[in-house]
Amino acid sequence: VESRVHRRHPIRTRGHLLFNGHQPIPVRTLDISVGGICVVSEFTLPIKIQGVMDFSMPMGNGRFAQQKIGIQVIHSIFCSKEDGFRIGLMFIKLPVGLLKVIQAMH
Repeated sequence: VESRVHRRHPIRTRGHLLFNGHQPIPVRTLDISVGGICVVSEFTLPIKIQGVMDFSMPMGNGRFAQQKIGIQVIHSIFCSKEDGFRIGLMFIKLPVGLLKVIQAMH
C-alpha cells in the first residue's frame, strides 16, 4: 500500500543521518518527494526519532548542492533486496529552494 501522498522521484546519492549524541549514520538514498526521502542504512532506527539528514542533492546540469534538512523517522524495515534497512524519513521544515528543485524533477 502506497503511504506517501506526494510523487516520488528516484535519487541515488549518499548522505548521513545525524542524531544528538550519536555518530553519523551513513545512508544511500532511493527516492525523494516534497514530503520526505527514503534511504537505506545498515542500521534500523526507532520510529519518531528526529534528527538531521546531510546529503548531496542533484541540482541539474551535473551540479550537486549539500543539504542539511530536519527529518523524522516514519518507518524502518529490513529489505534483503537493498541489503539493509529501508528507512522512510519525513522532512521537517523543507527549505523553499529545495522544495522547488524537487517539484521540478521529472
